[in-house]
Amino acid sequence: MQRRASVLIADDHPLVSHGLRELLRSTYTVVGTVGDGREVHDAVERLKPDVLLLDLSMPHRNGLDLIPELVAAFPTLRILVVTMHVDRTMADLALQGGAEDLADSESSWDIVTDPQDFKAVEAALRGAGVQASSAEISMVPTTSIPLAGGEARHVLQLIDALEELDDVQNVYANFDIPEEVMASL
Repeated sequence: MQRRASVLIADDHPLVSHGLRELLRSTYTVVGTVGDGREVHDAVERLKPDVLLLDLSMPHRNGLDLIPELVAAFPTLRILVVTMHVDRTMADLALQGGAEDLADSESSWDIVTDPQDFKAVEAALRGAGVQASSAEISMVPTTSIPLAGGEARHVLQLIDALEELDDVQNVYANFDIPEEVMASL
């Protein structure tokens, strides 16, 4: 059996920490939570997580200050920033400090989760004061098949035909058609 990655959650909002713990527990081993920036370094040293979910704005020491220190002290630690800040400057600072990934879509964040965890994630965000502009469960492929030329045209025609049928409510596909090919169709 493969070992599950261990995660430490560093966030000063108890509802967010709880929501993240609930979201992650089916796939990862959550080794602990800390709510004060002063406790993060010691918790990483003691608990030895594979991944640290780090809030940027925590009391006493913020995540931006902690990232360079953590990267230097724990070079194999993966740091993912969890923040309510959509400010691109702050995101850039976090990435420059050694964070692994931040995903935002211009003025909003896209959050992908398992359908079974949807309600817990939605509740955690609401509890943190984050108002969702939209929230839905959708099929997202884990792999995609590149299509071009006539093949792409035929698949799009099939999708259009399926969507016209009264008995078909949704059509999901895992094809990937480059934008330049789409523009030429």
